[in-house]
Amino acid sequence: MTERELDLREQEVLEKGLLQFRTFDDHVRNALINNELIFGAAKNFNDPFDCNLPIDLDNVSIDLIKDYIEIENIKYALSEVEINKRAKDYFDNKAKFEKEIRNVINNYRRFSCFQIVTTNKTHKDIFFWANYADKHKGICLKFNGKIIDAKNHFEGIVRSLPIEYINCLKKIPEFNYLKYRIEKFKLGYDRAKELNGNRGASEYFFGIKSTKWKYENEVRFVSESLSMPFLEPYVKLKFNPSMLEKVYIGCNASLSTVNEVFKIMHLPKFSHVEVIKLVRDNKRFKLLEEKLK
Repeated sequence: MTERELDLREQEVLEKGLLQFRTFDDHVRNALINNELIFGAAKNFNDPFDCNLPIDLDNVSIDLIKDYIEIENIKYALSEVEINKRAKDYFDNKAKFEKEIRNVINNYRRFSCFQIVTTNKTHKDIFFWANYADKHKGICLKFNGKIIDAKNHFEGIVRSLPIEYINCLKKIPEFNYLKYRIEKFKLGYDRAKELNGNRGASEYFFGIKSTKWKYENEVRFVSESLSMPFLEPYVKLKFNPSMLEKVYIGCNASLSTVNEVFKIMHLPKFSHVEVIKLVRDNKRFKLLEEKLK
């Protein structure tokens, strides 16, 4: 994705905001009460390629592996003997090496939103409600565009990434993870990205999907704290309540869901948030809005 394309998408998000569709269960209920967002692990994704792009180790040299081990373990000051021993082990057993790198990647968590398209009716899209909000029984959260300035609105280290959609008939882009990590350490993030197709590791592993998913116009938030336990499928991070603008309630939501959402959105920190119930139009195949708050 070019810098120009990134700028245009960012501008559109800033102007129109982002949406997230959710099942309204105990996890989401408690997260809203505590103004938290739920970041999921890669192993829960329904796209087998999502965060699971190739780690090409076929042609890496043992010297490149040594350099990688040295910079990744710099705080441990490994001896040359230990570095050589570990590098030979990885070189001889690339499947093991790939698995260890994959575990590091999978330890990150992501939270996804959808861009509001030009027609501004994404929040009433029947397909999104059916697939991501419990068959219209859940909710949709509307965040203002400033949320993409993630460092100022989340508790923790979070990056926002607009998804780059690659034509599914084309090859998956090549990305040399070891080379990138070494270049990032020696030359800095911007230069390393420039040398690797304007992509860093986050942009490659978390920011690329097939055009089969292009209809989503996804913007992904990636939590970059590696202190999170790998076995935990979900992590909740605090968000700034001012970022939440509206809550839409599905047309098939139960009365108890309506009442609970209404109650939560009357908390002082959410006093500014609009609550809107979607209802079926009896004359057309479309959803109408009924403002509750």
